[in-house]
Amino acid sequence: MGKDYYKILGLSRDCAEEDIKKAYKKNAMKFHPDRNKAADAKEKFQEISEAYEVLSDKNKRAVFDQYGEEGLKGGGPAGPSGFSGGGGAHGFSPRAAEDIFASFFGGQDPFGGAGGFGSIFGGGAGGPGGGMFGGGGGNPFGGMSGGGFGQPQGRAPRASSTAGMKAEVVTQPVRVTLEDLFNGFHKKLKVTKKVYDATGRMTSSAKVHEIQGKAGWKAGTKVTFKGAGDELPGKPAQDIQFVIEEKPHAVFKREGDDLHMNLKMDVIDAWCGFSTTVKGIDGRTVPVSCSQAPTANELRIPSHGMPKKAGGRGALVVHFQVKYPALSPEQKQQLKQQFGSGMLAK
Repeated sequence: MGKDYYKILGLSRDCAEEDIKKAYKKNAMKFHPDRNKAADAKEKFQEISEAYEVLSDKNKRAVFDQYGEEGLKGGGPAGPSGFSGGGGAHGFSPRAAEDIFASFFGGQDPFGGAGGFGSIFGGGAGGPGGGMFGGGGGNPFGGMSGGGFGQPQGRAPRASSTAGMKAEVVTQPVRVTLEDLFNGFHKKLKVTKKVYDATGRMTSSAKVHEIQGKAGWKAGTKVTFKGAGDELPGKPAQDIQFVIEEKPHAVFKREGDDLHMNLKMDVIDAWCGFSTTVKGIDGRTVPVSCSQAPTANELRIPSHGMPKKAGGRGALVVHFQVKYPALSPEQKQQLKQQFGSGMLAK
């Protein structure tokens, strides 16, 4: 008597396609031999994969439902869609379990290693299964270690053309200071990718990519390295895209090409005017003076902001924060006598 693929996956014969996928995922992750060290795990893993390959294919499932395993593999009468009951070239031969597993998960680590940046056969950082973005060598991310199945067990995917296929894009933030964005910067980023070697085994390859940030770059600027990511079964190698993120600054807030800052003052400064200096983003002293504070409570100082793409610099916008003193009732009355009751009191 042949195998009952429904029973292997714990399914009923009227199960839906989505039920088959869920059952395979659950059982394959449970019995994968690199995660399950039981003596029969490898055999169960192969049976689970074989069952999924049959039941997820409408034609193979139809043959199995009518003729069972023997009908698929050539032991029973002829079935539809090219399946021969007499065996030979048209008989069903199950694929390797690892190939099915790799195809199902699309080259990603189902066990959560490296946050989706490693391939499905991840391991410890620095080894063949390390995370994509390794530590050291000026890498600002620290080490992102892989968490997959230990030593690589995969085989190279069957040769197929990936021409015209769009590569997956893996994004990673690069945090820089506002000063870096003002002056320009140079970053070296080490990327460890998964590749197939000449023998068809999965291994890793490390490369340092360099980003030359230009003065005036904004948060959200993207730098893409084509094909710098993992090689995936039946797909082009991933593109790695670094996205610039601006760290919060203690003094300045950027809006476009302008820089905004707050300047505290007493009410006497607002009334009578003032002259002071502030330190600009370039470290230079910027004079700030007013005969009296503007009604808008801000002062725009041209050419002291961020570099513009077309040349020149944006403005430094100084926002005045007036500190009002606590007054006694007598002092308030004196002010009213001197300046009137005010607009709202009328």
